[in-house]
Amino acid sequence: MGDRAKQREFATELEDAQRRLFTYVFSQIGELEQTQEIYQQTCLVMWEKFDGYTSGTNFSAWACAVARNVIRDHLKKQRRYRARFSDAFQERLADMLVTIPAAEMDDRETALRKCLRKLPEDRRQLINACYSGERGVAEVAKSMGRSTRGLYGSLRKIREWLLRCIDRTINTEAFS
Repeated sequence: MGDRAKQREFATELEDAQRRLFTYVFSQIGELEQTQEIYQQTCLVMWEKFDGYTSGTNFSAWACAVARNVIRDHLKKQRRYRARFSDAFQERLADMLVTIPAAEMDDRETALRKCLRKLPEDRRQLINACYSGERGVAEVAKSMGRSTRGLYGSLRKIREWLLRCIDRTINTEAFS
């Protein structure tokens, strides 16, 4: 394949996959500025390795696999081993993300924003403190005088509530 054809194919594939790829990186990092840096680094690595990509296969899955390695390298450099998902879970997440239609992702993202606004202020602050990427959950728990286990329990309940809220919001708007 010529250089121009390769560039066009890469640009087209990346344009189609960029939202999923960014969402995947953000789901692993949880902090916007670092996510943007890792996303850019991932795009560079993907370009360098694009000759190894097989045209016609699932570009999003390939991109998430590349991102997984970039994320792993980033975390090693940062020496920030906060709570992190297992490799098996990350692979399942990447597989799931590539199957969600873009319109559904947009709807879920919009619903999440609405649901976050519905959370009581103290719960919103807890979510921000734990997912901003500035401090780990243990550090947040200590600063609040709470046990790490108790804080994880609170976060689980908030995430469950958000998931139900997102589903209700999407279903309500679908029938409006």
